[in-house]
Amino acid sequence: MTGLTQFFWGASAMAAWIVGMIFFRSWRYTGDRFFVLSASAFWMLSLHWTALAVVGAVDETRPYFYLVRLLAFVVLLTAIAGKNDRHRETRYTRFEDQNARRRSAIRAGHDSCGDGALG
Repeated sequence: MTGLTQFFWGASAMAAWIVGMIFFRSWRYTGDRFFVLSASAFWMLSLHWTALAVVGAVDETRPYFYLVRLLAFVVLLTAIAGKNDRHRETRYTRFEDQNARRRSAIRAGHDSCGDGALG
């Protein structure tokens, strides 16, 4: 195994961690389950590539490496399937709920910004 292989495993781990952070930030903003499951899946992939780089596994098809990667993809597919499920009850996200409160405040003639101007 070359140092270049470890470098690319480290770069992949860093990229997966950053993508996971972006999904986590989106989950905090919207509260949608898709984003937290996607973040978890990418963090598992980051853990997988970090373990490969640290252990220096020549044969990455060892069962424990495969299982971490498999679990990450199962979680990602679960997130996608849950998002595409049309029979699921739709819920307001935090963002939509905030917009609904603003619209009702504007209809009632209340200032939602606090600066004296409506809207």
